[in-house]
Amino acid sequence: MKALFVESDPVMRGLVHCLATMAGLDHAVVATGREALRLLRGLDPVSGESWTCSTAGAGVGVVIADTDLPDLDGADLAALIRRLKSGIPVFGHAHLDGNVRPGSFDRVFWKPDAEEAVRAAIEAVGADEQGILFRTMIPSAA
Repeated sequence: MKALFVESDPVMRGLVHCLATMAGLDHAVVATGREALRLLRGLDPVSGESWTCSTAGAGVGVVIADTDLPDLDGADLAALIRRLKSGIPVFGHAHLDGNVRPGSFDRVFWKPDAEEAVRAAIEAVGADEQGILFRTMIPSAA
């Protein structure tokens, strides 16, 4: 199972990529909601053009999205992802002072605990070799 991380902050994108790589997790990291939707449709996340290999978005089993994206509201992105790929859990990654719409995400974890929460999410996905949805709780989950 692949994890798709949607993170607007370049430092957090680097952290997520390093942690996921060290955990041996099949993953993708994108910066915007539109890039995430393109990737899930099998398109190049940046240009939107078809890839010769349209499997980039295949096998995504969980999305962990920043709730404060520059192009889409995180809750709107979660709804679009669910319409596009039903059954995929979408976790939100929010600032403590952020306004997260109730019911928008399967779980929400908070940015002051970002490293631990991302590590727990990566470990949960990486340990799930059969592609079953997350079974462990993220420590800072709401």
